[in-house]
Amino acid sequence: MASPSRLSCQVLSGRQYCRLRMSHCGIKYTGYAPKTTPRARNARTRAAMDTFSPSGMSVPIIFSKRDDSSETEGTKLSSNAFDNNMPILGIAGGGIFFFWEVGVLKYLQENYRLKETDIIGVSAGALCAVLVACNVNLDRAVRKAYDISIEADIWNRSGGLAGIWGPLVRQWLEELLPEDAHEMCASRVKVIATKFPRMNLEYLDDFESREDLINACMASVHIPFFLDGNGTYSYRGGQFIDGSLWDFFYGSNSGLLTLDGQSCIIDYFMDDQLEFSRMDFIKVLTFDTVKDLVKSGYSYAERTDAKGLFDEKLGSVRKGQVRKLLEYMPRKVLAL
Repeated sequence: MASPSRLSCQVLSGRQYCRLRMSHCGIKYTGYAPKTTPRARNARTRAAMDTFSPSGMSVPIIFSKRDDSSETEGTKLSSNAFDNNMPILGIAGGGIFFFWEVGVLKYLQENYRLKETDIIGVSAGALCAVLVACNVNLDRAVRKAYDISIEADIWNRSGGLAGIWGPLVRQWLEELLPEDAHEMCASRVKVIATKFPRMNLEYLDDFESREDLINACMASVHIPFFLDGNGTYSYRGGQFIDGSLWDFFYGSNSGLLTLDGQSCIIDYFMDDQLEFSRMDFIKVLTFDTVKDLVKSGYSYAERTDAKGLFDEKLGSVRKGQVRKLLEYMPRKVLAL
Protein backbone atom coordinates (compact mmCIF):
# COMPACT_ATOMS: atom_id res chain seq x y z
CA MET A 1 0.00 0.00 0.00
CA ALA A 2 1.45 3.34 -1.02
CA SER A 3 2.10 5.95 1.61
CA PRO A 4 0.07 9.16 1.44
CA SER A 5 2.14 12.07 0.19
CA ARG A 6 -0.17 14.75 1.57
CA LEU A 7 -3.30 15.10 3.64
CA SER A 8 -5.03 18.45 3.22
CA CYS A 9 -8.32 19.50 4.80
CA GLN A 10 -10.76 22.34 4.20
CA VAL A 11 -14.34 23.05 5.21
CA LEU A 12 -16.73 22.42 2.34
CA SER A 13 -20.52 22.60 2.57
CA GLY A 14 -20.49 22.07 6.32
CA ARG A 15 -18.22 19.03 6.13
CA GLN A 16 -14.53 18.55 6.50
CA TYR A 17 -13.27 17.55 3.11
CA CYS A 18 -10.26 15.30 2.96
CA ARG A 19 -8.29 14.38 -0.16
CA LEU A 20 -5.65 11.71 0.16
CA ARG A 21 -3.21 11.57 -2.76
CA MET A 22 -1.42 8.30 -3.34
CA SER A 23 1.46 9.70 -5.36
CA HIS A 24 3.41 6.50 -5.70
CA CYS A 25 0.67 4.61 -7.55
CA GLY A 26 -1.17 7.51 -9.16
CA ILE A 27 -4.38 6.86 -7.19
CA LYS A 28 -6.53 9.69 -5.91
CA TYR A 29 -8.87 8.99 -3.02
CA THR A 30 -11.50 11.36 -1.66
CA GLY A 31 -13.35 10.93 1.62
CA TYR A 32 -14.66 12.81 4.62
CA ALA A 33 -12.59 13.24 7.75
CA PRO A 34 -14.35 13.43 11.12
CA LYS A 35 -14.13 16.49 13.31
CA THR A 36 -11.81 16.03 16.26
CA THR A 37 -11.46 17.70 19.60
CA PRO A 38 -7.99 19.19 20.16
CA ARG A 39 -6.01 18.03 23.17
CA ALA A 40 -2.74 19.17 24.65
CA ARG A 41 0.39 17.14 23.96
CA ASN A 42 3.88 17.66 25.24
CA ALA A 43 6.52 19.05 22.90
CA ARG A 44 8.10 15.66 22.26
CA THR A 45 4.92 13.94 21.11
CA ARG A 46 3.65 17.01 19.28
CA ALA A 47 6.83 17.02 17.20
CA ALA A 48 6.36 13.31 16.53
CA MET A 49 2.92 14.03 15.08
CA ASP A 50 4.20 16.65 12.65
CA THR A 51 5.78 14.15 10.29
CA PHE A 52 4.58 10.66 9.41
CA SER A 53 7.62 8.74 8.22
CA PRO A 54 7.05 5.10 7.22
CA SER A 55 10.14 3.43 5.75
CA GLY A 56 12.17 6.55 6.38
CA MET A 57 10.13 8.70 3.98
CA SER A 58 9.21 12.13 5.31
CA VAL A 59 5.54 12.89 4.67
CA PRO A 60 4.24 16.29 5.82
CA ILE A 61 0.72 16.45 7.24
CA ILE A 62 -0.87 19.83 6.54
CA PHE A 63 -3.90 21.15 8.39
CA SER A 64 -6.09 24.06 7.43
CA LYS A 65 -8.29 26.12 9.75
CA ARG A 66 -11.38 24.08 10.62
CA ASP A 67 -14.85 25.44 11.32
CA ASP A 68 -15.76 24.10 14.76
CA SER A 69 -19.44 24.78 14.10
CA SER A 70 -19.60 22.19 11.33
CA GLU A 71 -20.53 18.58 12.12
CA THR A 72 -19.38 15.54 10.21
CA GLU A 73 -21.92 12.82 9.60
CA GLY A 74 -21.52 10.06 12.15
CA THR A 75 -19.54 12.15 14.63
CA LYS A 76 -22.14 14.45 16.17
CA LEU A 77 -21.39 14.89 19.86
CA SER A 78 -24.02 13.75 22.28
CA SER A 79 -24.27 14.23 26.02
CA ASN A 80 -26.65 11.25 25.98
CA ALA A 81 -24.30 8.67 24.50
CA PHE A 82 -25.40 6.43 27.39
CA ASP A 83 -28.81 6.26 29.02
CA ASN A 84 -27.52 6.90 32.54
CA ASN A 85 -25.34 9.28 34.50
CA MET A 86 -22.42 6.95 35.21
CA PRO A 87 -18.84 8.21 34.73
CA ILE A 88 -17.35 7.43 31.32
CA LEU A 89 -13.96 5.95 30.46
CA GLY A 90 -12.64 6.78 27.00
CA ILE A 91 -9.80 4.47 25.94
CA ALA A 92 -7.82 5.60 22.90
CA GLY A 93 -6.14 3.54 20.20
CA GLY A 94 -2.57 2.41 20.66
CA GLY A 95 -1.55 -0.77 18.84
CA ILE A 96 1.03 -2.50 21.03
CA PHE A 97 0.57 0.32 23.57
CA PHE A 98 -2.49 -1.70 24.51
CA PHE A 99 -0.17 -3.09 27.18
CA TRP A 100 0.45 0.42 28.56
CA GLU A 101 -3.32 0.89 28.70
CA VAL A 102 -3.60 -2.40 30.61
CA GLY A 103 -1.24 -0.98 33.23
CA VAL A 104 -3.43 2.11 33.66
CA LEU A 105 -6.57 -0.01 33.90
CA LYS A 106 -5.01 -2.30 36.51
CA TYR A 107 -4.44 0.73 38.70
CA LEU A 108 -7.96 2.04 38.08
CA GLN A 109 -9.47 -1.35 38.91
CA GLU A 110 -7.65 -1.32 42.25
CA ASN A 111 -8.82 2.17 43.15
CA TYR A 112 -12.15 2.73 41.39
CA ARG A 113 -15.39 0.79 40.94
CA LEU A 114 -15.11 0.40 37.18
CA LYS A 115 -18.23 -1.79 37.12
CA GLU A 116 -20.10 1.46 37.73
CA THR A 117 -18.71 3.18 34.64
CA ASP A 118 -19.62 3.25 30.97
CA ILE A 119 -16.75 2.63 28.57
CA ILE A 120 -15.96 3.83 25.05
CA GLY A 121 -13.02 2.27 23.25
CA VAL A 122 -11.38 2.68 19.87
CA SER A 123 -8.96 0.22 18.24
CA ALA A 124 -6.71 -1.21 21.00
CA GLY A 125 -8.85 0.77 23.43
CA ALA A 126 -11.91 -1.16 22.24
CA LEU A 127 -10.20 -4.39 23.28
CA CYS A 128 -9.46 -2.89 26.70
CA ALA A 129 -13.04 -1.68 27.07
CA VAL A 130 -14.45 -5.15 26.42
CA LEU A 131 -11.97 -6.91 28.70
CA VAL A 132 -12.76 -4.56 31.59
CA ALA A 133 -16.53 -4.78 31.08
CA CYS A 134 -16.30 -8.59 30.99
CA ASN A 135 -14.17 -8.74 34.15
CA VAL A 136 -11.38 -10.56 32.34
CA ASN A 137 -8.23 -10.79 34.46
CA LEU A 138 -5.84 -8.36 32.78
CA ASP A 139 -2.69 -10.23 33.80
CA ARG A 140 -4.16 -13.36 32.22
CA ALA A 141 -4.98 -11.39 29.06
CA VAL A 142 -1.37 -10.21 28.78
CA ARG A 143 0.01 -13.71 29.31
CA LYS A 144 -2.44 -15.22 26.82
CA ALA A 145 -1.39 -12.69 24.18
CA TYR A 146 2.22 -13.68 24.66
CA ASP A 147 1.46 -17.42 24.59
CA ILE A 148 -0.43 -17.04 21.30
CA SER A 149 2.49 -15.03 19.88
CA ILE A 150 4.88 -17.84 20.78
CA GLU A 151 2.62 -20.38 19.07
CA ALA A 152 2.57 -18.21 15.94
CA ASP A 153 6.38 -17.80 16.11
CA ILE A 154 6.07 -14.12 15.23
CA TRP A 155 9.68 -13.34 16.16
CA ASN A 156 10.97 -15.54 13.34
CA ARG A 157 8.60 -14.22 10.67
CA SER A 158 10.16 -11.83 8.17
CA GLY A 159 6.96 -9.79 8.14
CA GLY A 160 6.49 -9.79 11.89
CA LEU A 161 2.81 -9.23 12.66
CA ALA A 162 1.85 -8.24 9.11
CA GLY A 163 -0.97 -10.35 7.73
CA ILE A 164 -1.49 -12.45 10.88
CA TRP A 165 -2.19 -9.91 13.61
CA GLY A 166 -5.93 -9.98 12.90
CA PRO A 167 -6.37 -13.77 13.25
CA LEU A 168 -4.22 -13.72 16.41
CA VAL A 169 -6.37 -10.99 18.01
CA ARG A 170 -9.54 -12.93 17.16
CA GLN A 171 -8.13 -16.15 18.66
CA TRP A 172 -7.12 -14.21 21.77
CA LEU A 173 -10.61 -12.73 22.22
CA GLU A 174 -12.30 -16.08 21.64
CA GLU A 175 -10.17 -17.70 24.34
CA LEU A 176 -10.62 -14.89 26.86
CA LEU A 177 -14.20 -13.66 26.65
CA PRO A 178 -16.97 -15.41 28.59
CA GLU A 179 -19.99 -16.83 26.77
CA ASP A 180 -22.20 -13.97 27.98
CA ALA A 181 -19.68 -11.26 27.03
CA HIS A 182 -22.21 -9.46 24.82
CA GLU A 183 -24.67 -9.25 27.71
CA MET A 184 -21.98 -7.92 30.05
CA CYS A 185 -21.16 -5.19 27.51
CA ALA A 186 -24.78 -4.37 26.73
CA SER A 187 -25.73 -0.75 27.36
CA ARG A 188 -22.31 0.19 28.83
CA VAL A 189 -19.75 -0.39 26.08
CA LYS A 190 -19.43 1.42 22.76
CA VAL A 191 -16.78 0.59 20.18
CA ILE A 192 -15.68 3.16 17.59
CA ALA A 193 -14.83 2.20 14.00
CA THR A 194 -14.35 4.09 10.73
CA LYS A 195 -17.07 3.41 8.12
CA PHE A 196 -15.74 2.89 4.60
CA PRO A 197 -15.87 4.50 2.06
CA ARG A 198 -17.33 7.69 3.60
CA MET A 199 -14.65 7.56 6.33
CA ASN A 200 -16.96 8.75 9.10
CA LEU A 201 -16.73 7.42 12.63
CA GLU A 202 -19.51 5.29 14.06
CA TYR A 203 -20.40 3.71 17.38
CA LEU A 204 -20.80 -0.05 17.27
CA ASP A 205 -22.98 -1.23 20.17
CA ASP A 206 -26.11 -3.22 21.11
CA PHE A 207 -24.20 -6.43 20.52
CA GLU A 208 -26.43 -9.33 19.53
CA SER A 209 -24.09 -12.17 20.50
CA ARG A 210 -20.58 -12.92 21.68
CA GLU A 211 -19.57 -13.36 18.05
CA ASP A 212 -21.10 -10.00 17.14
CA LEU A 213 -19.11 -8.34 19.95
CA ILE A 214 -15.86 -9.92 18.74
CA ASN A 215 -16.61 -8.81 15.17
CA ALA A 216 -17.17 -5.25 16.38
CA CYS A 217 -13.76 -5.31 18.05
CA MET A 218 -12.16 -6.67 14.89
CA ALA A 219 -13.74 -3.86 12.85
CA SER A 220 -12.39 -1.26 15.29
CA VAL A 221 -8.80 -2.57 15.17
CA HIS A 222 -8.62 -3.26 11.43
CA ILE A 223 -5.50 -1.58 10.06
CA PRO A 224 -6.02 -1.87 6.28
CA PHE A 225 -4.02 -4.75 4.73
CA PHE A 226 -1.72 -5.04 7.75
CA LEU A 227 -4.08 -7.00 9.99
CA ASP A 228 -5.07 -9.81 7.64
CA GLY A 229 -4.28 -8.73 4.09
CA ASN A 230 -7.74 -7.23 3.51
CA GLY A 231 -8.42 -3.54 2.97
CA THR A 232 -11.58 -3.45 5.11
CA TYR A 233 -13.46 -5.54 7.65
CA SER A 234 -17.07 -6.54 7.00
CA TYR A 235 -19.45 -5.95 9.91
CA ARG A 236 -23.26 -5.99 9.82
CA GLY A 237 -23.29 -5.50 6.07
CA GLY A 238 -20.90 -2.54 6.13
CA GLN A 239 -17.18 -2.13 5.56
CA PHE A 240 -14.99 -0.72 8.34
CA ILE A 241 -11.38 0.11 9.16
CA ASP A 242 -9.52 1.10 12.31
CA GLY A 243 -11.47 3.60 14.41
CA SER A 244 -8.34 5.55 15.37
CA LEU A 245 -7.33 6.30 11.76
CA TRP A 246 -8.05 10.02 11.96
CA ASP A 247 -6.62 10.27 15.47
CA PHE A 248 -3.37 8.95 13.98
CA PHE A 249 -3.32 11.70 11.33
CA TYR A 250 -4.75 14.60 13.32
CA GLY A 251 -3.04 13.95 16.64
CA SER A 252 -6.22 14.36 18.66
CA ASN A 253 -8.97 12.08 19.92
CA SER A 254 -12.36 12.16 18.22
CA GLY A 255 -15.44 13.73 19.74
CA LEU A 256 -17.04 10.30 19.93
CA LEU A 257 -14.35 9.32 22.44
CA THR A 258 -14.03 12.55 24.43
CA LEU A 259 -17.77 13.38 24.51
CA ASP A 260 -16.99 17.07 24.73
CA GLY A 261 -14.82 16.59 27.81
CA GLN A 262 -17.07 14.18 29.70
CA SER A 263 -14.84 11.11 29.30
CA CYS A 264 -11.86 10.23 31.44
CA ILE A 265 -9.37 9.68 28.62
CA ILE A 266 -6.72 6.96 28.74
CA ASP A 267 -4.11 7.62 26.04
CA TYR A 268 -0.41 6.76 25.98
CA PHE A 269 0.36 10.10 24.30
CA MET A 270 -0.41 11.75 27.62
CA ASP A 271 2.48 9.99 29.36
CA ASP A 272 5.44 12.39 29.17
CA GLN A 273 7.76 9.75 30.61
CA LEU A 274 7.03 7.16 27.92
CA GLU A 275 9.62 7.01 25.15
CA PHE A 276 8.38 5.98 21.71
CA SER A 277 8.62 6.82 18.01
CA ARG A 278 5.82 7.30 15.50
CA MET A 279 5.57 3.72 14.17
CA ASP A 280 6.25 1.83 17.40
CA PHE A 281 2.58 0.90 17.67
CA ILE A 282 3.04 -2.05 15.27
CA LYS A 283 6.36 -3.34 16.61
CA VAL A 284 6.88 -6.93 17.70
CA LEU A 285 7.73 -6.91 21.41
CA THR A 286 9.54 -9.26 23.75
CA PHE A 287 7.67 -10.32 26.87
CA ASP A 288 10.05 -8.25 29.01
CA THR A 289 9.14 -5.16 26.96
CA VAL A 290 5.45 -6.00 27.32
CA LYS A 291 5.81 -6.17 31.12
CA ASP A 292 7.73 -2.88 31.10
CA LEU A 293 4.87 -1.23 29.18
CA VAL A 294 2.34 -2.51 31.72
CA LYS A 295 4.50 -1.11 34.53
CA SER A 296 4.83 2.21 32.69
CA GLY A 297 1.05 2.49 32.37
CA TYR A 298 0.57 1.66 36.05
CA SER A 299 3.19 4.23 37.06
CA TYR A 300 1.52 6.88 34.89
CA ALA A 301 -1.80 6.14 36.59
CA GLU A 302 -0.20 6.49 40.04
CA ARG A 303 1.26 9.89 39.11
CA THR A 304 -1.99 11.05 37.56
CA ASP A 305 -4.02 9.98 40.58
CA ALA A 306 -1.58 11.71 42.93
CA LYS A 307 -2.45 14.95 41.13
CA GLY A 308 -6.16 14.30 41.62
CA LEU A 309 -6.84 14.20 37.89
CA PHE A 310 -8.76 10.91 37.79
CA ASP A 311 -11.13 12.10 40.50
CA GLU A 312 -12.26 14.94 38.24
CA LYS A 313 -14.24 12.38 36.19
CA LEU A 314 -14.20 9.22 38.34
CA GLY A 315 -14.40 10.61 41.87
CA SER A 316 -17.93 9.30 42.42
CA VAL A 317 -16.75 5.69 41.95
CA ARG A 318 -13.53 5.80 43.98
CA LYS A 319 -13.19 2.85 46.35
CA GLY A 320 -13.01 3.44 50.07
CA GLN A 321 -10.01 2.24 52.08
CA VAL A 322 -11.96 -0.56 53.78
CA ARG A 323 -13.13 -1.98 50.48
CA LYS A 324 -9.63 -1.82 49.02
CA LEU A 325 -8.26 -3.68 52.06
CA LEU A 326 -10.93 -6.39 51.84
CA GLU A 327 -10.20 -6.89 48.13
CA TYR A 328 -6.45 -6.87 48.65
CA MET A 329 -6.30 -9.54 51.36
CA PRO A 330 -7.70 -12.45 49.27
CA ARG A 331 -5.31 -11.58 46.43
CA LYS A 332 -2.40 -11.62 48.87
CA VAL A 333 -3.43 -15.04 50.23
CA LEU A 334 -3.74 -16.46 46.70
CA ALA A 335 -0.26 -15.18 45.87
CA LEU A 336 1.31 -17.09 48.79
